[in-house]
Amino acid sequence: VVLREANGLSLRLAPSTRVAVLSPQDLRFESGELYVDADPALGAAPLTVRTAFGNVQHVGTQYALRSTDDASRREASGVEVAVREGRVQLTRAAGEALAIEAGEALRLGRGGDVARRPLPADDVSWNWLQQTAAPIEIDGHTLAEFLRWYSRETGKPVTLSAGVAAPQTIRLSGSILGLTPDEALAAVAASTDLAVRRFPDHIE
Repeated sequence: VVLREANGLSLRLAPSTRVAVLSPQDLRFESGELYVDADPALGAAPLTVRTAFGNVQHVGTQYALRSTDDASRREASGVEVAVREGRVQLTRAAGEALAIEAGEALRLGRGGDVARRPLPADDVSWNWLQQTAAPIEIDGHTLAEFLRWYSRETGKPVTLSAGVAAPQTIRLSGSILGLTPDEALAAVAASTDLAVRRFPDHIE
């Protein structure tokens, strides 16, 4: 499920995720996986995500919360906060604030144990987002706007080869609704006579 707020926030819920919307800027995360995209370019408002292990707040970012379940007790044994872009702060009930930076995941267990691990923006754990991309209308918009959307959706930087016209000058037409970001990139490239080359760390 994709939820787009009027205040610039985009929320995505993986299957079997449970959340409670307390207000437009206050959410309670219970289980599953929740992805938050607070795009600074859209003037995204603050958001507090409450969990049983502490409250999470962002500073213009993209991040995910994932519950880790205890099968024997049928309850969450911990929560992991993974930051794709920007910075996140997790404040525990006792008041201690833990900072999580881009490219990092922090797991907080029920016993208070903390574990950190690296997590690149294009890690396979983000792949489910391709099936629930925040929709974008391209008709009448520029190639630059589309490429920025693609980069935020996939975590892959996009560069242009020498000699390619400035993307701000290329206007698109048609629709990519219903396509994954990679499918949309292929469609847009074909309509603009551009070729796409994929590298391990970026798209050209």
